[in-house]
Amino acid sequence: MKDFDKHFGTEAQCIEAFARWRWPDGFRCPKCGHDKCYRLAHCGLRQCARCKRQSSATAGTPLNNTK
Repeated sequence: MKDFDKHFGTEAQCIEAFARWRWPDGFRCPKCGHDKCYRLAHCGLRQCARCKRQSSATAGTPLNNTK
């Protein structure tokens, strides 16, 4: 449990883990394919630097729309 808490002890750590699993080669916008994004700290989303589409690490997964 201690090792689990070390890697997934906070919500921010969990979001980053999902982002690494979702985009193992780095972020790619699902709309335009651009590889640059801004992280929106207040809501945990990533916003494409080109088309401004917002994406979450859990979108399209069984955890979509969960808190």
